[in-house]
Amino acid sequence: MRRANILVADDDSVMRDSLKQILKRNNRFSITVCCDGEDALAKIKESSFDLAITDLKMPKMDGLELVRKI
Repeated sequence: MRRANILVADDDSVMRDSLKQILKRNNRFSITVCCDGEDALAKIKESSFDLAITDLKMPKMDGLELVRKI
């Protein structure tokens, strides 16, 4: 079975790490984390993801702008 690729974008390192740990409990997910919308958009251009979880308020590019650009 293919592992689902999940992107987590959040500027809060505690939230990023918490989400990563929760999602890693299920071995069916491959998790990529990033700290802002610009980094997330760059990672999306490099690879494909099945799900993106994003914070709304981030520096450089907020979550809503990220979703619009996706």
